[in-house]
Formats: sequence, structure tokens, C-alpha cells
Amino acid sequence: MEIEKVYTTIEPCRSLFEFYNARFEGCDFSQAEPKILEFHDCAFLNCNFASVKIDNWTFDNVAFENCKLLGAHFGKVNLLSFSVSFSNCILDYAIFEKNNLANTKFEKCSIKESCFSESNLKSALFSECDLYKTLFEKSNIEKADFTTAKRYFIDLENNKNKGAKFSLPEVINLLLKYNIEIV
Repeated sequence: MEIEKVYTTIEPCRSLFEFYNARFEGCDFSQAEPKILEFHDCAFLNCNFASVKIDNWTFDNVAFENCKLLGAHFGKVNLLSFSVSFSNCILDYAIFEKNNLANTKFEKCSIKESCFSESNLKSALFSECDLYKTLFEKSNIEKADFTTAKRYFIDLENNKNKGAKFSLPEVINLLLKYNIEIV
């Protein structure tokens, strides 16, 4: 990704609506006015998106690093061109609904009490992510890698999961729904 412009405030979002090859550093979008914004080949570093309405926003080849995305509703973004990656982000209470997240990387993220509903997570990577109380429902997690993720509970009967990767001891969480005793 070749960055052409660096922004340290969201002021340009008041007059511009489309951003290409841009990097946003330390920007606080939490008070952003709800308008349709497009980000193509962009990076967000140390930005705050907590509780911001991102309805109809476009995230096309966008990387988030050290960002706070509490309660972000990615099911309401432009799904036609949705391509993202997350590193060291807080995605607690986020909603991923009907998103195509195939091959998406989630690295060292907190994804607590979030929801992946009817999403394509085929070959997604959840590297060192905390998935406490995160719901996976009617999603495709085939070949997804959860080997270093922790505190997940995934109902394998309610998701496509062929070739998904898990590791001990966390994989035992997949048996919790059966109310069995493991000794």
C-alpha cells in the first residue's frame, strides 16, 4: 500500500468524502458526523472509532492498527467493496453481519462479545485474539486459523467448519455446549 497523504485530524472529512492512499494517525472519529465516507487503500493508526455510525461507509483494502472500534457495526458498511485487516485493535461489541472476511487477518485483537453472523471467514486468521463471548452463527469458518486465539466458543453444528484449525487447551471450549465432564 503506497501512502500519498497523512492526516492527523478528521477535519478533511468535513469537505472530502473519498480518500485514496491515505494514512490517518491518531484521529478521533467518535464524534464524526454521520455521512457516507469512502476509504480506498488506506491505513488507520491509533484511531478511535468508538460508537461511530459507519453506515454505508466503504472500506476497500483498509488496514486498522492500534485502533478502537468498540461497537462498530460492519454489517452496515458498503459490502460490495469491503476488504480490511486488524492488528492490535479493540473490536469489542463489534458486529460483522453478512461480511465477506475471507482471508482477513485479525492479529492480537480484543474481539469480546462481538458477533460474526452469516459471514464468510474462510481462511481467516485469528492470531492471538481474545474471543470471549463472541458469537459465530451461520458463518463459514472453513480453514480459519484459531490456533493461537483464546476464550472462544464456537458451535460447530451452526457453522461451516471443514479444515478449521484449533489447538489445545482452547479447543476444549468447543465441547462446552454438550454439558459433559472432561477429566
